[in-house]
Amino acid sequence: MSVIYDVLLKQQDYEPVIGHFGEPKYICLFYDEDRNKALKEMWKYVKEHGFITPDKKFTVADIVLRERKSTGEEISITSYHELFNTITGELLK
Repeated sequence: MSVIYDVLLKQQDYEPVIGHFGEPKYICLFYDEDRNKALKEMWKYVKEHGFITPDKKFTVADIVLRERKSTGEEISITSYHELFNTITGELLK
């Protein structure tokens, strides 16, 4: 069974009630079976756009790398800040 790596923008779904936060929503930017390709695309997106949506209308809570099985079962989600040095852009793990 293969593993797929998704690069996702994590948006918080805000409800109209003050102090209530809904479940996070994700926008998929890229996916591949090659972890290094996915990491490269993740780094490239942050370098070009920062933490905003491609249409430049909204900021995002985080950019994450999701590891999942081909069946859709989630293995892990890792934040950009855990993967890259935010000052140098160097890959940490």
